[in-house]
Amino acid sequence: MINDFIKQKYNFFIEELSDFIKIKSIASEKEQIKLIVKKLESKLKKLNFKTKIVNINNSNPFILAEAGFGEKTLLIYDHYDVMSEGDIRNWKTPPFELVRKNGYWYGRGLADNKGHLVLRLQAIESVLNIFKKLPIKIKFLIEGEEEIGSPHIHEFSYKFADFLKKADLCLWESGDVSYDGNPQMFLGMKGIAYFLLTCNLGKNDIHSGYASLVDSPVWRLIYALSTLRDKKGNVLIQKLNKDRICPDEFELGFIKKQKISLKELLNSLGHKKFLANRKSKKEILVNHYYGLTCNICGIWGGTTNENEIKTVLPNKAFAKIDFRLVKNIDSKNVFFYLKDHLEKNGFSDIEIKELISEPVAYTDYRNPIFQKAVKIISKSYVKEVEISPYAKGSGPMYYVASQFNIPCIQLGAQTISSNIHGPNENIKEVNYFKALKATYDLIIELDN
Repeated sequence: MINDFIKQKYNFFIEELSDFIKIKSIASEKEQIKLIVKKLESKLKKLNFKTKIVNINNSNPFILAEAGFGEKTLLIYDHYDVMSEGDIRNWKTPPFELVRKNGYWYGRGLADNKGHLVLRLQAIESVLNIFKKLPIKIKFLIEGEEEIGSPHIHEFSYKFADFLKKADLCLWESGDVSYDGNPQMFLGMKGIAYFLLTCNLGKNDIHSGYASLVDSPVWRLIYALSTLRDKKGNVLIQKLNKDRICPDEFELGFIKKQKISLKELLNSLGHKKFLANRKSKKEILVNHYYGLTCNICGIWGGTTNENEIKTVLPNKAFAKIDFRLVKNIDSKNVFFYLKDHLEKNGFSDIEIKELISEPVAYTDYRNPIFQKAVKIISKSYVKEVEISPYAKGSGPMYYVASQFNIPCIQLGAQTISSNIHGPNENIKEVNYFKALKATYDLIIELDN
């Protein structure tokens, strides 16, 4: 029945998704945010959801919605905001249009996250058209600030804990498919601690000829950064390493089952070799999933125009860095660990400002309803779900689900080459409709 309904609604579903992609819902574009919130609220009401719009301290609106009956409650978390398009010259198609080409769809938000949000609404529409009612209770939490670090989700989760915690399972915003067509899930999301570092020396920029007399804040910041990790990528902050827990044999079992091709992974990343020139698949993946990272997201000071010749010794230098965190490391402690480390290494003058802090989130693989969801999705795809320990990124999963012991699953249409956050974001057309059908199957079978 569902396959016939998808065929019947095929073009309509694509047109509806296209209408959502056209809305430039970047978190800072307030008029566009109003437009997409209104459109989502209208769609949810057509599907018989009771909706509520919530603002937390001038945040972009949170959309809460619920409908259906049954023993089980599925909480669906999505976000309607998207990353900016960046340099338009790097796009081969207009970023805010859905363009179909050679079996792929291109457009900002197709993979992250409007494509997944819309296909879930369409899966619910399919259930309602075929069965006239929802066999389970479904709740939506849709936010509009995920791409800027969900700055209000902590307070939201405190104020609306009753809405969130009465759920048996959470369907997270993302969902991957392997090159072989296997649906992919992760058990958790790494925590993140993101900082702005500032070094200030002197009152003004001065002539570079005075570099023989006074120090450069850029060099000083570089020296400070070099104490944070070694050439192999190992984080050198002792207190962080002391808190970290190594994976047990059960967790290492997931890594042994990973079917990922190292060659394809490197190609998708646009690199020729792995960090520290690692060759062993086990070593590469253990470091990827369970290692700490300290990444320099950006560093600047003085003249930054590539076409400008300006011999200057700047008086300020800046760097943005992020740490990806694993189990047992509290993201709230990283600021103090970093401060202590810099002071011990003679850099107490470096100013530290915390920009983002999100805790580690994790699901117990042995949870019965998680196991049931995995079986339903494997059956729908006629392919085994591949499970990895952590997602590549971070997000507010802890605040939405983990703090309430709600297990999380993922189900969607993106691949490792979907170019999330980059130019030419894309998904395969066939993957979209497979994920739509699998979401339909999950809804009708979860309570059986």
